[in-house]
Amino acid sequence: MTTAMDMVNKINPEKEARNLKVKVIRLWTVPTFTGQLLPNSMEMILVDESGWKIQAIVQKTMIYRFKQLLFEGRVYVMKLFSVVPNQGSYRATRHQFKLIFQFRTIVRDAICDFIPKSALTISPFTELLETKEDSNFLVVLFLCDL
Repeated sequence: MTTAMDMVNKINPEKEARNLKVKVIRLWTVPTFTGQLLPNSMEMILVDESGWKIQAIVQKTMIYRFKQLLFEGRVYVMKLFSVVPNQGSYRATRHQFKLIFQFRTIVRDAICDFIPKSALTISPFTELLETKEDSNFLVVLFLCDL
């Protein structure tokens, strides 16, 4: 029997049990600002087969559990995590919520040819210039020689 997968754009805190099939399109660690050797968190951008993206966070106390399981560019089935509002000045996606991995979170390798290899959201430069200091998304500029 095949388990139904939830779509990223339908994620909200009201439903606890979710099954996501997603690709990790970006994975990074956030250092502590106190000079400790251990990172503060491990964070990632996940994308589903429809191209919807959401940020996911592995907090400091859970990094040991997921560090060897998660790799950029790989597809996984994930379930059992917390869903919280995506607030503050550090938002890596436009999704209203973000995922927090828990000790009970399950991550399994999967195969899916339908998930995009990259899922950049391209915004016109004029839109970036019009944003206020507290914009709703992370801006990364790519400069190239023309």
